[in-house]
Amino acid sequence: MRAWLAVWMLLTTILPGASLSARTWTDRGGNRIEAELVEVAPDRTVTLRSSDGATRTIPFSAFGAEDRRFLESRLAAPGPGREELNATLGMELWRDRSLWDDATAATAERLSVPRESKTGYQESFRAYPSGEWELCGEPVYSLALYGDKHHLRSLSAVLVNKGDVIAERIDSDSTFDRLLMAGDEARERIEEEVERCGENARRRLQSLLGEPERDRYGDDRAREKVWRWDWHGHALLLSIQEGEYVAFRVVPPEVADRAGRAKKISDEEIRARLAERVERRSNGDVVIRDIPMIDQGPKGYCVPATFERYLRYMHIPADMYILAMAGETAPGGGSQLEPMIEGAERLVSQNGRRLKDISKHPEIDDIRRYIDEGLPLMWVLNATPDFQQTAHDRTVARRDVTNWDAWARQLTSRREAAEDAEPRNRRPEYGHICLVIGYNEQTGEIAFSDSYGPEYRERWITAEEACLYSMEAMYVIHW
Repeated sequence: MRAWLAVWMLLTTILPGASLSARTWTDRGGNRIEAELVEVAPDRTVTLRSSDGATRTIPFSAFGAEDRRFLESRLAAPGPGREELNATLGMELWRDRSLWDDATAATAERLSVPRESKTGYQESFRAYPSGEWELCGEPVYSLALYGDKHHLRSLSAVLVNKGDVIAERIDSDSTFDRLLMAGDEARERIEEEVERCGENARRRLQSLLGEPERDRYGDDRAREKVWRWDWHGHALLLSIQEGEYVAFRVVPPEVADRAGRAKKISDEEIRARLAERVERRSNGDVVIRDIPMIDQGPKGYCVPATFERYLRYMHIPADMYILAMAGETAPGGGSQLEPMIEGAERLVSQNGRRLKDISKHPEIDDIRRYIDEGLPLMWVLNATPDFQQTAHDRTVARRDVTNWDAWARQLTSRREAAEDAEPRNRRPEYGHICLVIGYNEQTGEIAFSDSYGPEYRERWITAEEACLYSMEAMYVIHW
């Protein structure tokens, strides 16, 4: 038994940085391994899971003194049963004492949350019930589940948020009526709703789980003060951000202890992973695949949603609602780019990466080197209705192309006309940011991806047309 870690290390594949919730465990012989805590049982055994999904149940007695104390503290933690917790939350979240051995898709099906994105290394599910669901007696605006290839990794529910539709319950069925408000009236209403909703949720959780700890989650401008309860291998975090939002999250305690920060992946490892995601097609398309999708919902959240997609693609945990707070989002949506950049720079730096400002239009000669390395570019543009229509029509037409030489010739007149045209007037209401994810040198096109859901994953337009709407600003995250 003393050498169980050494044996397990030979039988499992340990991938560096593969799990955000992994912990270093030491047995009585001094052998160490990184594995995730799945469940602590009353018979003084613990179930651990390695990064490849393999699990093993081990007695406390096999561990070193420090780990035994840690496990005893987990076992001694008082708390209600899962049925009581589910009843307090108002949803059947737990089917047993651990969420972390549940498949993300199975949990999402149980909660009726549709799939948002699936890549080769992570998946997410998101719903916008617009108040038709409740959590702790409060209407839920959005509910998101995040998982790796095997299991659920976290849950996030937003109850009130100033960037979302401002609404109020008008009948006993929790139907919402949109309220169009602006200025001081909107801010005052939001502040009142955040305070009322947050205090009600806190009282309900406290009545069941006892007095919470005060903790911090996130970094720098994107840092939250949260109320924290620990329950059988789960950290329950309630975030009440004055005048901003109320959010409820469930994460592994190890993640909460690190304030949500990920373990750094080496430059060599991230380069190898990103290079594998560059797809070179027979028609000349060079496209980055496996970028997580996010549906920003019916609000002006393109900036925080695009940042979350890019950060998660780079294996940096992110939440668009926390990013929106850093971006000084206005009531009803609409984030400011400069504060968002400042907050994101700090987050990116703390995770061993850099955010680079590229003051250029998305021309193929300028984007090729980044796309070839698996690095998308965040592109700032004026997404007017005619831009959206052009991109839509071009993307649809591309699906039926069989002769790509003829397609390139067909686009020549469009490219020449765009090159001779004057840049479109910039209008604030059409300000937008998306990801440039590919190019085709033969046809002169670039591919981009919007944060509106799966159908907007890959869209195409010629580089010359793109330059007409570009605000000459792009950003890339790299090592």
